[in-house]
Amino acid sequence: MCTIFLNNINAQTIIILFAASFIIDQVPFFSETPGAGEIILGLVGVPLGIFFVDGAIIKLSLRLLNYFSILLNSGVYFVISYYDKKKFVD
Repeated sequence: MCTIFLNNINAQTIIILFAASFIIDQVPFFSETPGAGEIILGLVGVPLGIFFVDGAIIKLSLRLLNYFSILLNSGVYFVISYYDKKKFVD
């Protein structure tokens, strides 16, 4: 299913990893300390048959994807608000 850096991973494992990532992000210590969430998700992935480094890369990818989506949504918001204000001024 996912062949970027993981081989033979099923949908149940992906759901468990996303659920673990969500729970880890809800704990303030892990969400505020850089690297703590990645280490915990790497440790959660080991019993599921995923290497520790792959689990840490998954968490890091999710964190970077979160930052990218915030930037993209902010950019879209500012472009729409700029043209919306321009429409009302003219």
